[in-house]
Amino acid sequence: MPRQEGEEFPTAGHVVDYLRAYEQRYDLRVRRPVRVHEVRRAGERLAVETDDGSWLARYVISATGTWECPYVPDIPGRAEFGGRQLHR
Repeated sequence: MPRQEGEEFPTAGHVVDYLRAYEQRYDLRVRRPVRVHEVRRAGERLAVETDDGSWLARYVISATGTWECPYVPDIPGRAEFGGRQLHR
C-alpha cells in the first residue's frame, strides 16, 4: 500500500480506497457484507455456508483485530482444525 502523505499511519479512508482499487485491479469477487455460518472440509476444498449462499474455497480468511491488538475468536472446532491458523 502506498504511503499516505502527511500521515504516520494510513487513515481508514486511505486503506478503504486502496483495497477498493486493489479489488478492481485484480478483478476480485469480494462479497460484503456477508455473515458466515459454517466452514467445513469438502474434499480438497472448504465449503462455506453464508447468508448470501454457499461456495467452495481453497482458503478462508477471517479478518479480525489489528496488528497491535490481535483478536482470535473462540470458534467451536478451532482446536480440532487441521489447517494453518495464524495472525499477521
